[in-house]
Amino acid sequence: MSAGTLTLTNNSDLVSGAGTSFSTELIAGDFVVVIVGGVTYTLPVKSVEGDTEITLISKYPGPTQQGSAWNAVPRATQNQVTAALVVQSTEALRGLNYDKQNWQAVFSVDGHITVMLPDGSSFSGPSWKSIAETLSTLDVDYLNQLAAQINHDAQQVETDKNTVVNTAEQVSTDAQAASAAATGAQGSASDAAESETNAEGYKDLARKYALNPEDDPVTGNEYSALHYSEKAKKSAAEAASHNPAEALVKSLNLSDLADRAAAWLNVRPLGSTPLAGDPVNPYDAVTMRWVMNYVGGGGGTGPTMNGVQNYGVGESTLWDTRAFIPSWALPKDGQIVNRADWPELWAHAQMQSPIDDAVWLANPAQRGKYSAGDGSTTFRLPDMNGVQSGSIPGLFGRGDQGGSLPAGNVYESAAPEIAGTLNFRQVRAPAGELANNLVGSGGSFTVNTGATGQYGPISLNSTLATSLQLISFKASDSSLVYGRSANQVWPNSFVGVWIVRASGGFTAANTLWSVINEDAEAPGAGVVTRGGDVRSSYKIAGVEVARGSLYATHSTFSSGFRNVSAVIEAWSTDASTSWSFNHAGYITANIPGGNFNLQADPGVTGGMFANGDRFVGLGLRDQNTANADAVGKTWMMALNGVSGLQFIARNRAQSNVGQLVINMPYSNGTLALQGTSGLAYKHDVTDADLTEAVNRIDALRMVNFIYNDDEQERVRFGVIAEEAEKVAPQYIKHNSEEIADIMDEDGNKIGAETRDRPSVDNNPIVMDLLGYVKHLKAEIEMLKTALKG
Repeated sequence: MSAGTLTLTNNSDLVSGAGTSFSTELIAGDFVVVIVGGVTYTLPVKSVEGDTEITLISKYPGPTQQGSAWNAVPRATQNQVTAALVVQSTEALRGLNYDKQNWQAVFSVDGHITVMLPDGSSFSGPSWKSIAETLSTLDVDYLNQLAAQINHDAQQVETDKNTVVNTAEQVSTDAQAASAAATGAQGSASDAAESETNAEGYKDLARKYALNPEDDPVTGNEYSALHYSEKAKKSAAEAASHNPAEALVKSLNLSDLADRAAAWLNVRPLGSTPLAGDPVNPYDAVTMRWVMNYVGGGGGTGPTMNGVQNYGVGESTLWDTRAFIPSWALPKDGQIVNRADWPELWAHAQMQSPIDDAVWLANPAQRGKYSAGDGSTTFRLPDMNGVQSGSIPGLFGRGDQGGSLPAGNVYESAAPEIAGTLNFRQVRAPAGELANNLVGSGGSFTVNTGATGQYGPISLNSTLATSLQLISFKASDSSLVYGRSANQVWPNSFVGVWIVRASGGFTAANTLWSVINEDAEAPGAGVVTRGGDVRSSYKIAGVEVARGSLYATHSTFSSGFRNVSAVIEAWSTDASTSWSFNHAGYITANIPGGNFNLQADPGVTGGMFANGDRFVGLGLRDQNTANADAVGKTWMMALNGVSGLQFIARNRAQSNVGQLVINMPYSNGTLALQGTSGLAYKHDVTDADLTEAVNRIDALRMVNFIYNDDEQERVRFGVIAEEAEKVAPQYIKHNSEEIADIMDEDGNKIGAETRDRPSVDNNPIVMDLLGYVKHLKAEIEMLKTALKG
């Protein structure tokens, strides 16, 4: 509560005070806070006319009131409260908007959706609406019938499998009998041998019909009993996995989960859990960013560069409590610290002319200064908190009276002399006594009637019994300020801890530094406007010779579409240029001539290293005219920037649009590709069964087709990747292809939606074809031998 009381008059901007010190407690722009009739009024001060009168910026709207208690609130304090409220409100609204957008998509969008997560990443998957609509189309009765049918079929296949196995065993028995008959019947040995061979073939065929693996045909489109059994098991499991009884109900908001705690452990991200924003309410969870700002930034919620004064190293501050002192500060307790630990503060201390540590210790009046410590590795802080032995406690800071008082000196308590007067007159009493009669007093002296047995000056107007008086001296009788302390003098005060900024580092997770230009109205189409510059400059003798800057540009097309770019500009007294990239992601190098050259040295297309190795420049060129080396307009990557040495060119005009031209060596030399066919790069090398390669090639279905992006609709011959991969997974390579960009709320690309684009790996197919050729050659040799026999 500030000293004195106020008189407020309705609809008046003048405020008068009684016992106030407006001149020392207020300046223009500060605020006066007063409660009238239970209503709190915050009144901004326009000017201070004196200790007892101020003028408000606006007229007081409340009822007329006298004797009102009040509080002075500095402008900086009020602004900090407002700024903190704005920061916290903005964070809360941003998190709320993210949540609203995500939940809107989850509940209302069909198909797959992408939602933004608190850490800026995204997650894609089906929306709850699409899942609910899919579940509503399921026929529960039909699925139950299908599961029962599949189960029945699986049992029947198991039965058929046993029958086939029995048949195979019978065929095996017949084969043994046939072999015995062949041995016993020499006259029909040739027929018996043929029967034995046929029996062995039937035995092998029966084994294949019984046990061939899933998706491995016995012949043509006929498969084994094991194949159908495995298919039936998978169908039953698939049907069970789509049981609607296991589905979640949207309206229950996940309350129907069997184990919500376990579900949360499965759904949450691996590792640390990201949150949507910094805490706002008392029981909100805190983020790592908030904690780091709180601990490292002095308990705030993350200062911005706008409107915040960051005190320099060496600035003293009266801090609230020792319970928490920020990492960038030290208490001014007269302690010894290491110069290596606090190099910035030591640099500041040297500018204050630190004294010898022995002088600091010997004279408490010198303890408001830095000392040089041990003279090499340490230094000592001033003792403003009165911690060290012999230091003067309870220090207040004050000005140096224009340099007349030595800065850093410490003074003990002092107060002006207390004085008073007593006025005596000598008189003689009727009984003959001679005494001094007190006729007046002032200052700190008071007069009281004495008690019986005490003697004092005699009054001629009284008897001795009534004129006995006592003179006493007590400073508290003149002001209650006296007597409150036994050995110190202090003004109205509060207790804190003097600290000093010892490190100049600025750390804040959400630092914002804005340089803003503004127009009251949007300029016309085609007019380019610039935002504020972030600029770095270098001067020689006061003349700027080099400058780099970053700024934004804005313009609109006649259609209303905006064109926004970020521009990086380099300028010198000799030349200047800039790079820019717009909100669509296009980069422009604004170099005179329109070329973007990457080379060893400006103007040089080649050179030599110190060891004698030669090098050439590498250029990217946008060719606008036809030449002898490329058809029509081209884009190329060229050696030495010369079109005649182009390596890759892409036609952009005439009949070959999109054609890629790759120039390999054409005068001399060879094209060598890195290989890995040597024995040193392989292990487990054994002879291959050529029939495996034959079976893989035979299993491929050859088709005619047309590519979707072939504008000429040319019919081609080949295979389907998905089918070939079932025959031999090594035939197919999988490549990720981007199909759509994922953008954040500011239009920046943060990822991409992709799809699989399979392609054929020619090497394993060629190896299988080679095996097929060797197999056919072996059969041809066998047939030749048979024909000769």
